[in-house]
Amino acid sequence: MSRPQVNKLGDISIESVDELSREDLRDWVRERLHGQDAGTPVDRDGMPHYLLTLIYPRLNRSVREDLQNIVIEFVASLARAGPSDWSGEAGDELLMLVESVLGQSPRRDDAVDLLLDAVNSRRLLNNLQPDLHHRCLQILVQLRHRAERSFWEEQFQFGGAVYMPTVLEGLALINTSVALEWTASIPWTQATEDAIVGLLPSLLEDYGAARVQVLLEGVLPRLAAPGQEALRRFCKEEDLVLHEKSLIELLSPGYVKHNPDPWETFFDTHRVGNVVTGKVVSLVSFGAFVEIQDGIEGLCHVSELSDERIEKPGTAVEIGQVLPFRVLKLDPANRKIGLSARAVSKEDDPEDSRTYHKTGVGMVPLADRANLLGASSETKKSDH
Repeated sequence: MSRPQVNKLGDISIESVDELSREDLRDWVRERLHGQDAGTPVDRDGMPHYLLTLIYPRLNRSVREDLQNIVIEFVASLARAGPSDWSGEAGDELLMLVESVLGQSPRRDDAVDLLLDAVNSRRLLNNLQPDLHHRCLQILVQLRHRAERSFWEEQFQFGGAVYMPTVLEGLALINTSVALEWTASIPWTQATEDAIVGLLPSLLEDYGAARVQVLLEGVLPRLAAPGQEALRRFCKEEDLVLHEKSLIELLSPGYVKHNPDPWETFFDTHRVGNVVTGKVVSLVSFGAFVEIQDGIEGLCHVSELSDERIEKPGTAVEIGQVLPFRVLKLDPANRKIGLSARAVSKEDDPEDSRTYHKTGVGMVPLADRANLLGASSETKKSDH
């Protein structure tokens, strides 16, 4: 039975993995995830899946496809079988491998279906493996599966406060307003506060500074002192100014009826390729948020700020600067507007919005977004 080779430096040979037969690859991956692979390098922080995550992009295409099918096979065993050898830590390691191997593959939807089967599995629901049940939900969020609100409410009823951050992220995939509105209907605990504060980077990316200010003004009074301090610190770093206003009022049908949604109006009156005038209101590591109209913001990715390659948005623009921008992307469902400063002067049609979508920050996993935004205050300090 063949196994990958390790060089003198202790690194695994990618070529030797490419040369494995599908059966040998399957057996090696199984051993690795069970912590039984003593012949290959030591794992980072004792996580057997981590090496597989690292080498996956470097494998040749056919081996990547084999690995995708192997992971699907193993997840199916975890989801649909009775007692299996994927209980406990081995199952956890397997699930943590799913997003990196299947997230951008043709088997992504198969993975989602199997994870949903696992979530509804009587074996997991009987609380024999509650950690795996929660992990399945976390991976569904990583895969950006948009389940119904009722689905996430059922998961919260099952898992309680421990599930709060995952449920809130799942609801935010539907709509961030839905997530915040839901928090008003449940008992307010420290876990609620922590989950909301953890959602702030995603809020800023999804809605822009103006919308986030409105949403958070209703949340602030409900937070205890530490939560208020964390929220104010975040707002200061991102140049957000909060004013007193009721979140419930803003979410009520009456308010919407008498105050037409400016986002809907904008999407009804604008098309990809239009040139709009906007003011730069915030700089983050991945680009600049631009206020196009009162309460309407778009994102100009750092790659669209200048014809020259730049690392920091502050190299090309500064807060308060008013510029023309060409609309590259309109996403009414998620209230996202992609803008380009460099495309304004070009006579050709703007880049296909799908290109912007692939390279924009909207494709970055939630956990990575927090890291990006966490560094934004340093970006702004060095830009000014």
